[in-house]
Amino acid sequence: MASVECAVVVPIADVAYPQDLGQKVRIAGFCSSYDTDTAELLLEHERACIAVDLSLLLDSGERLEIFPKSKLMCIGTLEMRAERAAHDVEGPTRPLSSPSAHAQKRALRAEEMHISPMVVRAIFVKQVDRLDLRVWAQAARARLDSKAPARDRVQDGPMTYNETVQCISDLLECAIHTILCVRQVYPKDVFVRRKKYDVPVFQSRHPGLNEYIGTSVRAVTHELQNSSVRTVVVALHYEDAPDSSEALERYVFSLDFLLPDTDVRNRDLVIRGNLSRAAAELVCRQFLLQLLAVEARLSPVEERPLTFRVLVEMADGAVPTASVDAPTHGPWAPTDGAPFRANALDAATARLSTHAASAAPAPRLHPLKVLESGVINVSLHVEEDVPQKHAPVNAPYDPPTETQAESQSMSQRDLDDPAIDDGVASSGIQLRKRKLFAQPLTTGGPTSDASSEDDSDESLG
Repeated sequence: MASVECAVVVPIADVAYPQDLGQKVRIAGFCSSYDTDTAELLLEHERACIAVDLSLLLDSGERLEIFPKSKLMCIGTLEMRAERAAHDVEGPTRPLSSPSAHAQKRALRAEEMHISPMVVRAIFVKQVDRLDLRVWAQAARARLDSKAPARDRVQDGPMTYNETVQCISDLLECAIHTILCVRQVYPKDVFVRRKKYDVPVFQSRHPGLNEYIGTSVRAVTHELQNSSVRTVVVALHYEDAPDSSEALERYVFSLDFLLPDTDVRNRDLVIRGNLSRAAAELVCRQFLLQLLAVEARLSPVEERPLTFRVLVEMADGAVPTASVDAPTHGPWAPTDGAPFRANALDAATARLSTHAASAAPAPRLHPLKVLESGVINVSLHVEEDVPQKHAPVNAPYDPPTETQAESQSMSQRDLDDPAIDDGVASSGIQLRKRKLFAQPLTTGGPTSDASSEDDSDESLG
């Protein structure tokens, strides 16, 4: 049995010449004109129109009753037209309620409307007055997009600037999930195996962790689009030593923007000499393979709970995209041990740390991969702090008991503390609360014990 060729549902505005020539299609639109002599009508929608030949549906001398402005759906084959019909520009042959007004309107619209050089040789026509053409066209395009290849126009063409940034963003998100699983920051049961770039990788299935990683990657992508990022770091710590300067391992993605001043209006244009989508997938595959095998090159960590941080180092002269009244884009906080500025108007720099900075030993470097694309160069290496992995556990905080709290309160010597009552300390020294008053500047000299103990108002002059 011969197979039946299915008609492709396509909006009139999406019918392309000559790619669709000879294609069996299903189209829908408004009937703008109908010539009973040639059995040909015009269907239009979304400022595009195409001719439909009804001769295969009619016997000799038969006429089809079709009202102008009615909604029609047609199935047929796209063929080349021998010549343009007169009613394409001049308007319909059948008279309407106001021929002169419609003819003028039609003449003006014909100059702006796209008229296809093809004709649909119809084998089926149906009037569909209740059909919503706008929704029908959206559904048709969604179906075409789902069946079309990922990049059908330029399969192996170079990527645009925005596509390059998105490719790096996807790689970062996939790398973070893989690092957390390979280094066992979270239990293996939290992750599931997935396939990305033809490589088996890991993905978290915890909603909270996925939301945090996704939010961080979106914030990094926002800075990537501004070409203001120098490095993106995934730092692993012990939970009892979360200071950024005490990272056990730092997975550093270094970025070098060769086109930092690209106009936003040109970022969707193809960059000659840039990587293609197929080549970018090969590069990302190699990066992920190195991450999957990096465990063999690193020394093991102790059986202690781990945590991680996503750090961003801004380029020279760049600050987070924020103003005085607006927060930064993303859940960022200043990292420890490095100067930072809140926004472009912030002239001061400060360092944040939980302890005084000290000269730490140089970490052990493990270079993994370097990409030189000519647009955005990316390199990945791991910084391993071996002594920090075997550092002693910080002593946990032990709250004082009730007896210890009493002895501490008795040994206090702060006489200005209102919690201390008059009495005798354990050493035999008599304790008495002093009354301190602020003297005006006209009295001259600092406040003395005698003046502070004077209960009268004369000291206030």
